[in-house]
Amino acid sequence: MWLSRYNRFSRSNPTLIALGAAPLLLAGLLVTGGSQHNLAQAAEVSPLTASGSWTVDARGNGHGHGLSQYGARGAAIAGLSAAQIISFYYPGTALVAARPTTIRVLISDVPTYATVAASTVGLAVTGRGALPTAGVSRYRLVPAGAGFNLQKQVRGVWSVVGTEPAQTDFSSTAGVVRSFHADGSYTDYRGTVGAVRSGAGSLTINRLSLEYYVRGVVPREMSSSWQPAAVQAQAIAARSYARYAVEHNAADPYDICASSSCQVYGGLATYTSANVFSYGEEAASNAATSATQNDVATYQGRTIFAQFSASNGGMMAAGGQPYLVTKADPYDDAASGDPYLSYTRVATQAQVAAYYGLRSVSQISVTARAGGGLWGGIVTAGVVTGRNSAGASVSVTATGPGLASALGVGYQYFKIEVTAPIGRLDQASMTGLHTLRLRGWAMDPAHTDTSTAIRITVGSTSTIVVADQSRTDVRAAYRTSFADYGYDTTVTVPGGVSKVCVAALDSTRTLATSVR
Repeated sequence: MWLSRYNRFSRSNPTLIALGAAPLLLAGLLVTGGSQHNLAQAAEVSPLTASGSWTVDARGNGHGHGLSQYGARGAAIAGLSAAQIISFYYPGTALVAARPTTIRVLISDVPTYATVAASTVGLAVTGRGALPTAGVSRYRLVPAGAGFNLQKQVRGVWSVVGTEPAQTDFSSTAGVVRSFHADGSYTDYRGTVGAVRSGAGSLTINRLSLEYYVRGVVPREMSSSWQPAAVQAQAIAARSYARYAVEHNAADPYDICASSSCQVYGGLATYTSANVFSYGEEAASNAATSATQNDVATYQGRTIFAQFSASNGGMMAAGGQPYLVTKADPYDDAASGDPYLSYTRVATQAQVAAYYGLRSVSQISVTARAGGGLWGGIVTAGVVTGRNSAGASVSVTATGPGLASALGVGYQYFKIEVTAPIGRLDQASMTGLHTLRLRGWAMDPAHTDTSTAIRITVGSTSTIVVADQSRTDVRAAYRTSFADYGYDTTVTVPGGVSKVCVAALDSTRTLATSVR
């Protein structure tokens, strides 16, 4: 027997069966006559709609590990202290007062070379001392040999002052250095600003105390106008995240970056090229930093990797650490003002296919969730089925975060809307020379409380069978109270080549969707 693979996602293209001595291939399952195979565990199946897209209901924004910023706000509104908020989002951790330390921050969006303003009060450079400022507008460090050429700018012209080592820093008597960005804006940074060699180029580094660093982070990550307990919790999380970086990156040229790839850091104050204040430290967030001075969260005596994100939509996601767990978050709710609690996106076939490097996508299946609650919790695994660049049918294993990105939603807490009949052909086997056994399930999403019919077409002959056998795995996957969605039936296949198609029907038996 030979059953060839076909485009099983079209409502018109059938499957071909040729009788003979060859194996049978159906829905990705290779069998020989009389062979039996275990039924697949039911998944949430979402075929491509007639419009060529999927509609997705979603909650949350970010990776969902650890503290939810909107959740922290909701917890503070509910009366929790900063310590209680940290304990909830990082279970099993303890707060300790750590010894002061410094941190090395990689500054992004800089000119080709580390460039500072000569007008900085008491400007000095490593090993050279105070720098002359009369008539000089800027200083910069340009890679040369194994170190740098220190250059100054006078009336728009750069000239070499001298040579400096491979790690050189600008400092000032005021403890603040003004550094320029590529777009002409500039930031006043506490501590020092300098450069370290990196290959043929260099990296611009801000070195400062961890407490001053946290002051530059908190208002960039959370509104300082929020409840003090929430802002204090953010300060503890930011400090813990940064201290973890310091403790683990000592061998690298910097500890942490200044962008959202790490956590956003804005220095003391940033100004546009027109000398207009843009953002910087704020009084309320500085107060939160001072109120929690040196406090970090630890687990078994070690600083934790205190990840945080904007919103988890009510369900946290595990993050590979014993204190980054999947559990319901009752504080990331309507009271928190979270704008990501409920939203809808439309994902096109083209965008999902492009994300996975496929020519086309015909079906998305969610195979695992965690956490329970709404929709069964966050999506943790799935399968994307389609065709590759060569036109071959493929199934790509997907992660929850990957599916979220492919579908254009901000977090792995989502549900793909399904309105047409759905189902799956779990098993096909030849039980006799002319007998084909088909086993699987089918459901009409509009009527999940009743059994669904399937239509089996062999050549030009169609048979309708009611899928009314118990499938508790389908009930679990779709969280219904009804379970009779299964079918186990046989059809007669004539000699020669026959066309076979299995389709799930809606309640009126007029709308059909081919199943695989």
